[in-house]
Amino acid sequence: RAAMMYAEQAGNLSVGNTARATAGRAIAQLGEVAEGISLIHRAIDDARIHELSVPLAGHYLELGRILQRTGDLEGARDAYGQALALAEPLMARDVMMNTYLQLSELSASQGNAQEALELYRRHHDVEREIHSVTAALKTRALMTQLEVERVKSEAQIYRLKTIELASANEALERVNTEKSGLVNMLEEQSRLLERQLSEDGLTGLFNRRHVEGVLQHEFLHGRVTQAPLCVAMADIDHFKQINDQFSHLVGDQVLRAVAALFQNAVRPTDSVG
Repeated sequence: RAAMMYAEQAGNLSVGNTARATAGRAIAQLGEVAEGISLIHRAIDDARIHELSVPLAGHYLELGRILQRTGDLEGARDAYGQALALAEPLMARDVMMNTYLQLSELSASQGNAQEALELYRRHHDVEREIHSVTAALKTRALMTQLEVERVKSEAQIYRLKTIELASANEALERVNTEKSGLVNMLEEQSRLLERQLSEDGLTGLFNRRHVEGVLQHEFLHGRVTQAPLCVAMADIDHFKQINDQFSHLVGDQVLRAVAALFQNAVRPTDSVG
């Protein structure tokens, strides 16, 4: 609410609109559902008047979430449809990804497993597009840096050729070595990015985001195909005492050791996270 007040005083329509929708979501989560929905509707009206298309799509998504939590499934489905109708032409991938996921959960709760699986596939496709775009941007930045270094090196080589051919040849070999190093660095950073998207840095197991995606996919797949699904959860007894008595460094070693036990005990088709 303070953000709304400051934004209105500053005359910043976009910030004020976002602050109103955020306040509506927070108030609804605190139990004042009617007031929260009212604020989001005001944010929707303002965004439509001022042609804030991407925020407008996000507001419909938040409205759908609130309605879904309160049991108004048809109202939620309509709000999600409005969000997609606005987000898809603009390629607002974050809104699309989250809306498809909410619609998938809504369809599953209504017993429509086939539709839920199809919507989850769309969610997963958009999520992969987002990761691909992020990786492509980083790759492009590294390639640009590589090209700048190449141009600088070629200019230096040209100057050296006017002085001494032998020195220029030596410089060329050095540039080729550096170029190979930069290409190797690019490939390594791309591999690291892929790992960071799905792995926990301490244990090397799949992280929560990846595990949640696997669980949702396998659950929906199991509902459609009637294939069995097994989920096992484990807890390390007295782990807090290990941290308190022997230090968090020893606790980290225990986590790595337990993770290794699980990784060595499961089948190749299993997922551990």
